[in-house]
Amino acid sequence: MTLYAGDAKTAETLSQQALKLFRELEHLTNVGMTLLLLGRLAAFRNDRAADICFDEAEMVLKQAGSYHRAGLALLGKGDSAFARCDYHAAREVYLKALATFKEAGAIQSNFGAFAQLSVGRTAAYLYEYAEARSWLEKATETLKKTSIPAFGNLHCDIAYGDLALHEEKFGEALSFYQRALLAAESLNFAEEAAQCQMKLGMLELSKGRPQVAMLHLVVAATKQRQTNDVNGLSQTLVRLGECFAATGDKLAALLFFRAAYPVCRKIEAYRDLADCLVGLGTVCGDRGQVMEGDTLFEKTGDTKGRERCRVALAGL
Repeated sequence: MTLYAGDAKTAETLSQQALKLFRELEHLTNVGMTLLLLGRLAAFRNDRAADICFDEAEMVLKQAGSYHRAGLALLGKGDSAFARCDYHAAREVYLKALATFKEAGAIQSNFGAFAQLSVGRTAAYLYEYAEARSWLEKATETLKKTSIPAFGNLHCDIAYGDLALHEEKFGEALSFYQRALLAAESLNFAEEAAQCQMKLGMLELSKGRPQVAMLHLVVAATKQRQTNDVNGLSQTLVRLGECFAATGDKLAALLFFRAAYPVCRKIEAYRDLADCLVGLGTVCGDRGQVMEGDTLFEKTGDTKGRERCRVALAGL
């Protein structure tokens, strides 16, 4: 209850106390669920200790025979890897979650749908378009049989928008993002609404309209500050830097890139950090920063990012 009231610190303290008690009682299910909560709390503050909690939660919950809850621990670990832009690792964990839900007979559930959606998202970010579309279609079908189709379809629309944006199908991307934004606002999901605004900004920037992109990004940044979405805000700051760079305002671009850099570095959002480094290197004429960005793009499987680096280096 303290977590839902917004008091994460108290929630963590109480959870640690509960974990100690449940360990003494050898109540495996409660131990596992408490570890799952602690993992989510650690992930929220971008603490790599989250993976340790998720791993133990998975193990203990499987020992307790609670396989669908073990699948939730795997989803949490996959989400942490996704937030770090480690898409290969995220996909591996998401597929393991799917197998666990299947073993629990829970594929046709909210959990199974989000596992399918998550695999599709990672495939989209790895530019494996056919694979991404296949998993998103499976998720959409599964969501029809669940209790949360509206929330799930909102996330599917964002993922479909990402896929269309990667394929440079700008009209499709716009349609998906706008529909997702409408759903997020009507359902009062502030974090998802901010994400949609950021995506619309990225879309406009890709279309060569940085001034229009800024309008969406400023709204996104405002919402992300209100919801304390550090990961989302770091991405938005990078995009704003790219917008100002595209308009030729190097000073403003530097301000945003420099604001984003320590945040991206701290939370280990590698692809966003790479974008930031390439932006800084291009504006400052620093080949070393662009090459560092290229290394990070390679680490996250971003072939398009690496091509951008080659173009940037050729111009320096």
